[in-house]
Amino acid sequence: MKYGYYGATPTQSFNNNTGVFSSQSATELRKNNQYSVGSDWVLIQRSTSTGTTSFEFTNCHEDIFRTHVVVIKDIIPTGYDNNPIKLMVGNSSGTYLTDYKIAVGEMYNNTYGAYRGTKAFMRVIENTGNDTYESAHCICYVYDMGINEYTRFTAQSVGTYNTNYKIGLLGGGFEKSAGIRTRLKIQGENSQTNLSGTVELYGIF
Repeated sequence: MKYGYYGATPTQSFNNNTGVFSSQSATELRKNNQYSVGSDWVLIQRSTSTGTTSFEFTNCHEDIFRTHVVVIKDIIPTGYDNNPIKLMVGNSSGTYLTDYKIAVGEMYNNTYGAYRGTKAFMRVIENTGNDTYESAHCICYVYDMGINEYTRFTAQSVGTYNTNYKIGLLGGGFEKSAGIRTRLKIQGENSQTNLSGTVELYGIF
């Protein structure tokens, strides 16, 4: 055991630590950016593009983090107007899974609706335009990629459609087959769409 605990029966294992770190061990771990109090966000990767068919993250450190956060900023479907944005997870062979159960509430053109059913992806942003002043933002939590369970999602997004309309989405879902997921990507539901914007992937201890 590299780092010691005070206590009669200390345990040092992923997501199941018991006991108390010595001050010396805690100081050393903080210097190495490895010490957490249970709610730290760690930036894994930031990707910015003015025209890409997908934002793909292939090193999610799913063996370290039980929870991931995807933050989407100023996303614009530059090649295809009024295009929803999707999230998919994949396995170590590079295959992206295509069977998800989702339930979302949606606001589009200042009207409200809901969808519940099976899709080939997790929808995270409603129809987004590409005219001046149109863009969208999203925060999506992804749970349990690194264990042999069903990967789950919650998402909330807002944006603008034309100059007079707002779009929004709130909901969640799960991937319908259990397994370890090592990658994820953000893409337009029309997969040929070029996307402009920034996507950040964080891990939470």
